[in-house]
Parts: sequence; structure tokens; C-alpha cells
Amino acid sequence: MSCSAQKGTLQELVTAKRRKSFTDFEKGSDEEALGVLAAEFCNWSSPAIFKVISAILEDSNFHELNSQWQELIDERDGGN
Repeated sequence: MSCSAQKGTLQELVTAKRRKSFTDFEKGSDEEALGVLAAEFCNWSSPAIFKVISAILEDSNFHELNSQWQELIDERDGGN
């Protein structure tokens, strides 16, 4: 599946989640709906959600921010 097709499929999922999750479709953003989807996909598991956030930061070339994020998570988890 091409990147364009994947993005189209993801947009369909985000729009459907937005319609289901927000009482006023216009008040919920695509980004918020994507966050809801990601949390559900991760079964609300903080380690899984943290990995998703890290992957997003790294893929977006926010390397320094990702490094800071990793330090914060390490501090939170007591260095584990």
C-alpha cells in the first residue's frame, strides 16, 4: 500500500473516530482523534503510548526533544 493510500485510510479512521468520540464533530480536531486512536491501539498502556510519542518525535526529526522526552520517561520510571 502506498504512503498516499495509507494516509487516506488513516484519515478515514481519524474522521470516524472524531465523529464517534466528540459530541460536536467540529470541536474535536483530527489530531485529538488520532491521539484517541493511538491510546486505544496501545490499550491505554503508558509504556506503549510513550513509544508511540517517541517514534513520532524521532520520525519528525525532533531528535533533541525526543532525547529530553526519553530522559523524562527514564526519570519517571526510576531509570528503568
